This record gives sequence, structure tokens and C-alpha cells, in this order.
Amino acid sequence: MKQSFNSYCINKQKRMKRRVSQKQRWKIKGWICLLFLGIWTNMHAYVAWVTPTMTPASMTVLSDTAYIDIDFTPLQASITNATLEIQLPPNVAYHGLITAVGHAAGTVSVATGGAVATGVKVSVTFDAGTLNANTRVHLQLKVMANTCDFTQGTATFKVLSGAATAPDGENSLTLAGHKPNIRMTTTASVANLTTPTADKASFSLHIDVETGTARSLKITVTAPDQYSFVENFKLDGVPVSAALSGSSPKVYT
Repeated sequence: MKQSFNSYCINKQKRMKRRVSQKQRWKIKGWICLLFLGIWTNMHAYVAWVTPTMTPASMTVLSDTAYIDIDFTPLQASITNATLEIQLPPNVAYHGLITAVGHAAGTVSVATGGAVATGVKVSVTFDAGTLNANTRVHLQLKVMANTCDFTQGTATFKVLSGAATAPDGENSLTLAGHKPNIRMTTTASVANLTTPTADKASFSLHIDVETGTARSLKITVTAPDQYSFVENFKLDGVPVSAALSGSSPKVYT
């Protein structure tokens, strides 16, 4: 009896050891599965952005070419079938793309769609569709406010992999615009005409752009009545032509 009891105890200890070793193996296998799962999850690409900016911070409408600075880096893995999609706000025109860092000229293709009045979409494709992991991409987009009424709008940026947005692949920037501040003065507030048919009076207009930039100006001069007329227009002493419209009174542009 004693021997059989001892045998029973020894066999039970062996069975318990086998159970413990099986549990340890399952734990090890579980840790290995979790480890591989963690590696697979962490290898997905995501996008790290530098905050987008525009220079100048506010563009003069119908005048300044502004530059939107777009700077990002795909981290941990490459983004395949990649496209940078830029949606401009209404009344902002696209004037070209400068490739600065990460991709030399000739390695990107640009497609545009939409209309300035409703918003232009710019799609940029890189190196046959691949953005390399941990490689900085730095681009500048040239834009211009296309109407006098533009004051503010939002541009959005998306890094796409196929049709899907890459993790953290969205950003935006508020674009600001302003009209130039123009001041106009005359040499005299009154021009006296004493002889109705022969007397002529000269006056000058001085125009200053105090803030912003004006690439062109259109000035209209309206004669005081149907009997008066204006002639001999000069710009900085150089004769210029003026278009006449109307007759009562006459309007010169």
C-alpha cells in the first residue's frame, strides 16, 4: 500500500509539471503573437506635419502672388499610391508648384480641377505614386486672390494612399486677403474757366498706394456737364490715351 501511494504521488507531480509546462508554452506563444501583432500595427505609416503657412500672411487681391508652405514627413512606413490633394477656397487661383525638399523637379505630376469661382483642386502625385518613409516632403504652392472681394478662405490638405486618407494625413490653413489702401489727391479743388470756348485749366491727380501692392489702376474722370470735356491725359509726363463713354456728361477712363 505504501508503495502504491508513493507511485500515485509521483505520477501526480509529473502530471502537474506537464500542465505547468503546457501553460508556460501557451504563455510564450501568446507573448510571441502579441509581439508580432504590435510590430505589424506599428509599421503602418502616418503623417507628421509642420504647421502650414502662407507668405505674405495676407495677400493683396489681384496683385500679390502668395506662397503656401506645405511640409510633412511620412513616418514608419512608405505611403504607396500616394497623392497630396489640395483644395483651395473660392476665388483663389493656382499659379504653380515649387518642389523644394524630398522631391526634385520632374518627379511630381500635377493635375487641377474645378473652377476659381467655386474652388480649385490641385492633386500632386509623387515618384510614380510612392512617398518614402521618414523622407521629408516640402512644397510651395503659388496662389493669388482673384477677386477684389476676397478676404478669407480655408485651404485643406490631404495625403492619400489610394482613395483613403493616410493616418494623420489631413491639415488646413486659413488664407487671408486684403485690398490695397489707395490715396488720391488733386493739386487744386477748383479749376476756374473764364472763357467758355477757349479757356483751359490744368489739374493733376496724385495717387499713392499706402498699404499693399497695386499692379494696375483704372481711373475714371467725369466731366462736370455736357458742355465740358477733358483732354491731354499724361502719366508722369507721358501722354496716355483715355477711352470716352457717354455724352452727358462725358466719362473718360
